Amino acid sequence: MSDTRKDPCKPNACRIQACLTKNHYQEDKCLDVLEAMRQCCLKWHKESLCCSGIDLEKTYLPDASKEKNPIGKSPPKEIQDLLDQKEQQQANQRRRTAVLPKRSWIQRNPRLFQISFITGSLLVFFSKPLFDCFIADPLPPPETKVPPHKR
Repeated sequence: MSDTRKDPCKPNACRIQACLTKNHYQEDKCLDVLEAMRQCCLKWHKESLCCSGIDLEKTYLPDASKEKNPIGKSPPKEIQDLLDQKEQQQANQRRRTAVLPKRSWIQRNPRLFQISFITGSLLVFFSKPLFDCFIADPLPPPETKVPPHKR
């Protein structure tokens, strides 16, 4: 394709982007725009760069000949049996196979525990009142001193 010619399917690509943006990227609400792009790409696929990601075999419009199950009708019996069997299998399966044992706070945060324990131990060891109560040698009983002016 030459640089001077415009891409014939670019307006359709822009319409797809606008439709998807407007409909919160729900493709089922933009099927007519997607089908218009497919039709354009069927005609111009050799010259259009916008057609590189379009599946030309897939039709985007729903087939009118297909009979849809209206709301309220149940699917055929064999399909319903398969659906029931699949639901039963999913109900029997455990969601989480590995059961992890409960871990204590110390096991989850070993470094924080080490820092906290050492800091607390050092604070207790070097605190003056606790040191005096438990570790220091007892002081000799105070001698009764007579003040110098009463001698």
